Amino acid sequence: MSVWTADRIRAQLGTSTIVFPAEQRLGREQIARVRDAGIGRLEVGAFNGLEHYDHHDEAQVEEIARAAEDLGVKVASVHCPLVAYDNADEDARRQVSRESITAAKAGERMGAGLIVCHFHNQPPAEITAREMLEALDGFNIRIATENGINLTPYTEFVDGLGSERLGITIDIGHTRVPAEDWLNPFTKPGRAKAIVDLCDHRLVHIHLHDYHNDEDHRPPFEGEIEWGDLFDALDGIDYQGALMFESLPVQSPEDTLRKVGAFPEEFVRRYG
Repeated sequence: MSVWTADRIRAQLGTSTIVFPAEQRLGREQIARVRDAGIGRLEVGAFNGLEHYDHHDEAQVEEIARAAEDLGVKVASVHCPLVAYDNADEDARRQVSRESITAAKAGERMGAGLIVCHFHNQPPAEITAREMLEALDGFNIRIATENGINLTPYTEFVDGLGSERLGITIDIGHTRVPAEDWLNPFTKPGRAKAIVDLCDHRLVHIHLHDYHNDEDHRPPFEGEIEWGDLFDALDGIDYQGALMFESLPVQSPEDTLRKVGAFPEEFVRRYG
């Protein structure tokens, strides 16, 4: 029997705000819809542009913080702005660093304990990460680099910086095996453990979604992800972070929120 009970999963269950349309300003109404779906954690993302969420908008940041507290939804994490962390132009790199630090501080005001960044293990990103760590010294918020095709460069990136305030976010849709026709290994039995074990203690966050016909960010149980193997692997490293679904509104926000909210019970029905 799986050690993952419905109650345990629900206690860690979250959704990204990517579930809401780009033109829809994030605020109390959307957080209430998350709460009503039975989801207790939230990742506030910059995926959809300033129409959705602007980390410079102090009124919006305050609205999200108050609504989350009032409604009992924990802002667990924020996603970095859509900026180029590998930009070698120094003026541009400094702007990326400033934007990321501002986004992280806004996240902390909303209660987030983590900012997820697409560093991609490039030299300019290493400089930016060091600047972020220095600027955020004394803050509670940590930083996580989100993976690409191969996890090894990301473990090396984290180890090279050597900070306990920096870890890895695994996105289960990003990983590929080039030698196997760009296979997503999380869709094959027995493959999740090696990936999760490689990250080990560095794994502080995870982005979940299903994967079908080479498309990710789908609602759960609409694809080929081997959920049982993945959760066994997470338990093997005693993962305690958020189970953060980064699923798009394929049919509608309500449909995706309903499917994410039903994930704990459906997982137990299939694997418990």
